[in-house]
Amino acid sequence: MAIRYGRGDVKQTTTGFRDPRHHICHKQIPIPKKEGGSMAKRLVLVLSVCLTVLLISSCGGGGTSSGAVSVNGSWSGSWTSSTGDNGALSATFTSTGSTFSGPVTIYNSYYANYVMTCKKRDILFATGTVSGSSVTIGVSSNAITFVGTVSSSSISGLYEVYSGACSGDSGKFSLSK
Repeated sequence: MAIRYGRGDVKQTTTGFRDPRHHICHKQIPIPKKEGGSMAKRLVLVLSVCLTVLLISSCGGGGTSSGAVSVNGSWSGSWTSSTGDNGALSATFTSTGSTFSGPVTIYNSYYANYVMTCKKRDILFATGTVSGSSVTIGVSSNAITFVGTVSSSSISGLYEVYSGACSGDSGKFSLSK
């Protein structure tokens, strides 16, 4: 005989059920059976969850260990001012992690001409940082700041001049390897 939990004193017999008054009822209430393979189902569930977590945690990535695109090498391109002036632009950067530096040449720029003639410098020097696909470049102690996006073969965005004869000038720029 099997006792049905939650049913009081009702007991199962071979011919039916006996209630506390010892009457036999012929209505059968099925006793749930444990399904075979429940351990296998649990194992499949655990493995599925682990695999999903592993796949989600491995998304993203790529690039260098800091996640930044390398800007090492020689770049050339152009700049265009909001006033309509324009010219060529070139740079050679050496990077360490997410920071980089190197000489920059800005052609047909009043600011660059001013720095090279009045300040008696031969080159303009740039420093910058890369974070993911974002780049910030400061020329001559951030007198000109370039902010934009970078890939393995191009840099583009906006610039602004903060000091010198062209203070307040802004525009767009693009560089490619």
